[in-house]
Amino acid sequence: MNVAAMSPSVVHVTVIGVGLPGESIGWLHLLQLMKMPNVVVDAVVEEYWLSGNVASSDKGMAFQEEMARLRAQFGDFKIYSSLDQLSKVNHSYKNLAVISVRTQSTKEIFEFVIAKGYRNIYLEKPGADSLEKLREMERIADEKHVNVVVGYQKHIASYVNEAERVNAKWKLKSRSVGFIHHNPHPEANLESVFRQNAEGMLLNQCCHELELCTAKWNLAPHNIVDVVVNRDETSQKRFGDIEDFKKLSFTLKTNLGVSFSFLATRCEGVENCIVMRKGLGGRPIFIRQAMPDKLDRALELTRKEKGAMWYCYLFEQDYRDLKRLFIESILGDDDEKYQSLPRLQHACSVLELAAVIEPSIKAQVRADKNHHSIVQVSDTVCQAPTNQRIWYHQGLFDPGNQFLIELLRPPKNRIICCVDDKVWELYARDVNEWEKSVGVKFIPIVMKGGEQSKNIDSLLKMIDEIWKVNPLRYREPIVAMGGAVTDTIGFVSAIWRRNTPWIRIPTTLMGMIDSSIGIKVSVNHNIKNGIGAFHSPLHTIIDPTFLKTNPQRVLKSAIGEMIKVGVVFNKDVLDILSEQGASLLKNKFLDPDGLPGDISYNLLINCIDAMLDSIAGDLKEENLSRPMDFGHTLSRWLERDEAFRLMHGEAVGIDCLFTSLVAEQMGLISKAEVELLFGIYVKLGLAASVKGLSLDVYKTAITQISIHRSGTLRAPLPAPLGRCIWVNKIKSKHLENAWNNLQEKLFHHPELLLDPDTIEDEEGLIEGVEIASVYNREKFAAQKLRWGFIGCGRIANDFAIVINYMESAEIHAVAARDLNRAKDFANKHGACRVYGSYLELVTDPDIDIVYIATIPELHRQHAELALMAGKPVLIEKPLALSVEDAIKIKELANRKGLFCMEGMWMRFFQLSSIVEML
Repeated sequence: MNVAAMSPSVVHVTVIGVGLPGESIGWLHLLQLMKMPNVVVDAVVEEYWLSGNVASSDKGMAFQEEMARLRAQFGDFKIYSSLDQLSKVNHSYKNLAVISVRTQSTKEIFEFVIAKGYRNIYLEKPGADSLEKLREMERIADEKHVNVVVGYQKHIASYVNEAERVNAKWKLKSRSVGFIHHNPHPEANLESVFRQNAEGMLLNQCCHELELCTAKWNLAPHNIVDVVVNRDETSQKRFGDIEDFKKLSFTLKTNLGVSFSFLATRCEGVENCIVMRKGLGGRPIFIRQAMPDKLDRALELTRKEKGAMWYCYLFEQDYRDLKRLFIESILGDDDEKYQSLPRLQHACSVLELAAVIEPSIKAQVRADKNHHSIVQVSDTVCQAPTNQRIWYHQGLFDPGNQFLIELLRPPKNRIICCVDDKVWELYARDVNEWEKSVGVKFIPIVMKGGEQSKNIDSLLKMIDEIWKVNPLRYREPIVAMGGAVTDTIGFVSAIWRRNTPWIRIPTTLMGMIDSSIGIKVSVNHNIKNGIGAFHSPLHTIIDPTFLKTNPQRVLKSAIGEMIKVGVVFNKDVLDILSEQGASLLKNKFLDPDGLPGDISYNLLINCIDAMLDSIAGDLKEENLSRPMDFGHTLSRWLERDEAFRLMHGEAVGIDCLFTSLVAEQMGLISKAEVELLFGIYVKLGLAASVKGLSLDVYKTAITQISIHRSGTLRAPLPAPLGRCIWVNKIKSKHLENAWNNLQEKLFHHPELLLDPDTIEDEEGLIEGVEIASVYNREKFAAQKLRWGFIGCGRIANDFAIVINYMESAEIHAVAARDLNRAKDFANKHGACRVYGSYLELVTDPDIDIVYIATIPELHRQHAELALMAGKPVLIEKPLALSVEDAIKIKELANRKGLFCMEGMWMRFFQLSSIVEML
């Protein structure tokens, strides 16, 4: 040992396992350490080449000669043929042990050097040949306070750093990342390669790329949705008792919005590359580890030299930098620098990933009499891929526009389109002119639109109408055009003939930025979206020119979803809304030429990107922690309460503001950020709350959403604006303080308190509901009067008994908040339909009249709900709790031309008629 070198600015190193010159990574480590100014190599341990007969072989002698040369060049150091010759570490100076031996031996040597007193260890990857061993090594290191760096040199490689820079620039997280890792081993040497790297290609070669996935993209086993092997690019070789991959290609599909693909070969070159693709259709970006001239030089070395010279040549600088950074962290006691390096926790993550994906890979490539492929069934002729393509296209139905024709290539020169009735009323003339200009027949199936018509009856009617035109199976996609109606059409396509392709054309701002980006389709039954499926359209076409016919309330509702994006994903959206939102809203997000300008376009794309980022890698929502669930913690309950008559986006906007106030109370965002957000509501006139809302409603909503999210709240909250975290508990004091803060703001801005009574029919929630004709005696003369019951308490029970005595009436349906209670009532009194939503009951087209038997406090809101849906009503006494409410009910009934009566049964006593005669 060079005693003079014992200095605080020097690290003393022992290298264990160096191998032969030019044929081993261990030898590269030794040479690089010898040349470092702040390193003294005290000892080299080489048990194999200095053992027994091997030491006297030609290679053994060559090894000893090279050791002598190094001593002469770099000074004296110990050379040991056994670990037992190592002495205890002198802790008066910094020390480091470098372990570069066969993976199977690593753990034993690791424990040995720690017992000798080493507190810094450089461990060649993968660290151990099993996850159990590696976890035990991690435990020992933590217990003994040993810093361990694992030799994943690509962790700090320049081409990986470049990939990280590209990744950081993309706000859109949905992407694909591909890794290419070629080795140039001659095929004749494969058996030797397999035996020297018995842990297998996945742990020996692909481990580098798996480490990047865990360290740079935070991939964990629970994020993996599927493992897909590319059999055409995968092959195996067997040599006696050992089998491994000569070539391996597979893709990891994840719920992170990122897919990772791997191509590793043993005999096809020296290239290392990362291929990144932004979003669903971005161009690939190739980030190469080395330029072609350097790759050519490495290939030349493979022909001239044996062993790992080509590998050392390509990654020499990265290996040097990794050791240098570790040594600097040792000398400077720099924990931050040490934490930036690949450590045992990364190595464990690699083996955890490998343990998850290896069985699936082996199962897919295995071929024996019990497991082999018969044929790969793919929808190359009829059915389209499961991933949709989203298009941004202006003026879809402008005369002569061929885009839809090119997309569909209609085999019978016709387009079958299920379309919202109001959309058809607005655009029928344009579509008719367009179909003449392009020479195709447009077949509209006009359906009632609006959330209230998104039910089972509409579903069945659509199916009947589609049967009439009978599309060619798989070859004629059904086009869905409108707002909420696209949900129902999507569900029809999922179940009609088991699986029918479809194309979606949203016509509302909400559809363009939110609901039409995912693949959920549904109808309302008992609850909102009570029955549904995941069914991806072939294409979604975003045409912003439809915005010119969106009512202001519909546009404001969609802004609630924009605010959601701005608060937890991209603050730029909030800045745009704050500065330009009022003007954009006034002009319906369109310039004078009827097309969106740059600001509108960027706003739309930012919102679409946010949705894609949240769901693109998890279309079936297996991951319950999604940023885009912000604004949906409380809003579900607000929408469900018919008293509020809220559109979806209004409920989301109210939720966003209140939960942001909660986040302020929790110290997650600042007061200035809250003022920026609230300022948008003031400038744009957005609903900040709704009349009748109380803190108790919010507390109930939190309980209910926890049940919906599998028992855990998982509430996304801004931290700060533009980013989010998830919390599983919100304290009562934070809710109460946020509520008081909101009430104070509403005191100064009462115009932001939405009053359901002021909602105009033209732009209200009940848009698209078929209004029943004025009560007509002849209409009911030939049939029984079909009653719908809202409420199923004692009074309703008494009335039901009377109805069942009458030949001219029947109980058709009953609705209650407690669905089980409604079912019991229906079973007892013979009702054929049961609803858990009053809204569903009043929109049931087979109900002739609604009987309201809820508590008096709710009589007005339930009466208005039925009257707005075109249903005559009988209201239990009292009609209302105030003269004002009674007048409102009367005025609405008169305006709709509908029967409305209070259930004052004494008026129908025979005695009453006698009194009237007196």
